[in-house]
Amino acid sequence: MLELHRITTDTCTLPHRTSFTCGLTCNPDSTRVTHLVLDPAGYSGTLTPLISQLSQLTYLDLSDNSFFGPIPSSISSLSNLQTLSLRSNSFSGSVPVSITNLKSLDSLDLSHNSLTGFLPNSINSLSNLRRLDLSYNKLTGSLPKLPPNLLELALKHSSLSGYLSNWSFDGLTQLEVVELSENSFTGTLQPWFFLLPSLQQVDLANHSLTRIEVWKPAGRNSNLVAVDLGFNGIDGY
Repeated sequence: MLELHRITTDTCTLPHRTSFTCGLTCNPDSTRVTHLVLDPAGYSGTLTPLISQLSQLTYLDLSDNSFFGPIPSSISSLSNLQTLSLRSNSFSGSVPVSITNLKSLDSLDLSHNSLTGFLPNSINSLSNLRRLDLSYNKLTGSLPKLPPNLLELALKHSSLSGYLSNWSFDGLTQLEVVELSENSFTGTLQPWFFLLPSLQQVDLANHSLTRIEVWKPAGRNSNLVAVDLGFNGIDGY
């Protein structure tokens, strides 16, 4: 078991050390930890709330290990964090609302865990977020309003439901990839969806969609190169 509570800012005060074999990197003045990356070596345990003491952290990657328990709300204190990846662990509980206080976040990957509940309504406040992957969890409810500068959205294999609303995708002019397969969205996929200006790849297979409406783009070509709508209940032409 890795005991993250033993990692403190004192680690970087060791003489002439800015990087460590355990995946720590310090900033050039060698006083604060900026990167924490763990190899997939079966590390386990809970993520201590004391992680918030690494206040200069910009990159946190604990992927492909065996951490469990809730994601501590104190993670919101990592105001400089740009990349957060907790992929392929056993984290449970809800996606903490406090995570939407990480205004510098560029990439968020919480996929392949056991997270439950609704997505925070305030997730759209992550205005710098470019990549969001929450796939392979047990999330429920409908899609909230999404962050405005997303390039890639992945929420595959969960329990999301309801209609795909224009409100959720409003203003997403840079969105290129949408992977929402294996959920429970219903009803009509309306024409606004395929008119998202930067859309290139869409995976909406394995839902309960009953109708697809497509309008020809006005005055320009579409950027779409791949669309998967298999295993739905689509009627008509």
